[in-house]
Amino acid sequence: MRFFNSAHMNAGLALLTCAAVAALAATAMANTPFPNASARQLIELRQENFNTMGWATKALSDQLKSGSPDVGKMTTAAATIRSLASDIAHWFPVGSGRESGVDTDALPGIWQERVKFEALASQLAAESKTLTTTLASNDLPAIRAQVKTLREACSSCHRLFLAKR
Repeated sequence: MRFFNSAHMNAGLALLTCAAVAALAATAMANTPFPNASARQLIELRQENFNTMGWATKALSDQLKSGSPDVGKMTTAAATIRSLASDIAHWFPVGSGRESGVDTDALPGIWQERVKFEALASQLAAESKTLTTTLASNDLPAIRAQVKTLREACSSCHRLFLAKR
């Protein structure tokens, strides 16, 4: 079953919204000094947040593939991405990589090339903000182009900092 097919779109968006709220709460905790948070908790938090962003990106793509994209649903998905993207750099504190002994696909380059990693995270945050603005225009070709740009921003970071399985 596809998560965002037309028969299940409302349920899927409700689930996505709930996940986004949970992710935002978790993100708020990640931005606070947490002396008691384990590496496992930090890694699970960022994995959950990235999964939420992935579902939101899929929702955008699925809407663009449909016969008549629903800009309202796309706006909800874009807001989810935008709300999480600005905190990505905070999800990778020192000690939350493979050296922690916890299974993670985050490559050591995140910590070794921190400036580059943070620049790519900032680029994604900027592209997600631009997408929100573009969606307000209801200009479908511009929306398609900005979704492509957003996906490219994700991919550029994945190529450098995410292990391939």
